[in-house]
Amino acid sequence: MSLVVLFDCTPDVNPLLQDAGQTHSYLPLTHAHRQVAELSVLNQCRRAHGAGYQHGDRQGCLKGTRESVLNEIEDWTEDFGVSPVFWLNGLAGTGKSTVAQTIAERVFANGRLGASFFCSRAFEDRSDLGLIFPTLAFQLAQKYPGFRSLLIPLLQSNPDIFRESLHSQMQEFLLKPLLSANISTVIVIDALDECFFFFFFLNSTLSCDAFRRT
Repeated sequence: MSLVVLFDCTPDVNPLLQDAGQTHSYLPLTHAHRQVAELSVLNQCRRAHGAGYQHGDRQGCLKGTRESVLNEIEDWTEDFGVSPVFWLNGLAGTGKSTVAQTIAERVFANGRLGASFFCSRAFEDRSDLGLIFPTLAFQLAQKYPGFRSLLIPLLQSNPDIFRESLHSQMQEFLLKPLLSANISTVIVIDALDECFFFFFFLNSTLSCDAFRRT
């Protein structure tokens, strides 16, 4: 799993119902029901809307610009011998969000983007630290069936997971299912300091053993 953090200072079952007399329609219908049930549980996951890189009118880097840092980050996403967290820090207005947008677009294009969260003070849910991990987990569940099969039982067995500490949420929503499903992916978080008390997020992440590399 790779984590980029940047911050400023169900198939249609109608055909099956048309011929209920055919016994072979029973198994696909049962499978479809199971898919609907899973989606129903997944949709109950609290999350921020419009937080992904593809929402809004954010612009990436102009062609031919910022290539040095973009290449550095892309190389890092493919090097499993380095730290799994890439922190890009800098003063406001230095273009970190455009870099984050471009990286998200590039890794999505090659199939390696698992999830993204672009924080913003302009939206209450996108400035809520407590929604970052659930939102990322929701996106990961949409992309990876193996992740989804682990997240849904968690939501069913522990509906109060959203009220737990950030450290616990990171473990339960991200690390455990990613490791259990053996998923290697890239997660992009931008403008973290747009969230109130964002340093709690940093402390939760930096104190996690999974994000330490000797």
